Amino acid sequence: FDLSDINQSTDGDLVLRLIRVEQLLQEIHYSSVATLAFVRGPCYGAAAELVASCLWRVAEPNARFCMPGSHFGLILGSRRLTELVGEGGFRQLVFRDESFDAKEALESGFLTDIYEESGWPKIEEDILARVGKVDALTFSRILSQQRGDLRDCDLAELVRSASRGSIKSRILMYVNKIADKKIQKT
Repeated sequence: FDLSDINQSTDGDLVLRLIRVEQLLQEIHYSSVATLAFVRGPCYGAAAELVASCLWRVAEPNARFCMPGSHFGLILGSRRLTELVGEGGFRQLVFRDESFDAKEALESGFLTDIYEESGWPKIEEDILARVGKVDALTFSRILSQQRGDLRDCDLAELVRSASRGSIKSRILMYVNKIADKKIQKT
């Protein structure tokens, strides 16, 4: 969810982009196949939500994560993240002003592994070998049993939160607040 063109975007443009992001996240989360995310460097906002939507989530040791949506009144991926890390973990990771590192992400359950990028092919191979021990139909049915389908509820909550007042002004206030903090630190 790139904000480089936010000044040219309308509230309607932003709400539609957020809806499309949620639809993508749902496709991944409810996929009937194994999903795997590899993270290098900073992973913020919708990118972090994308990681949370995957079954396996691997990052290099210096990866950093941030989920700022709640700071501008957006409900995106809250239930999915709570499923991963629990209510306490959710509060610890989301209701903060700074990003969190790979170690904290692993300890909370947000990540499944931390490995240097050079080890990623081995991890992928291991996961595919484990998944391959179960036929595709059984794997798909297992996933459908583990994940109650709450797509409509999640999408409705996102739309409610994104369309409450001006999402553009809320995002801009957050971005300006972050910029002000950076200036104060220098």
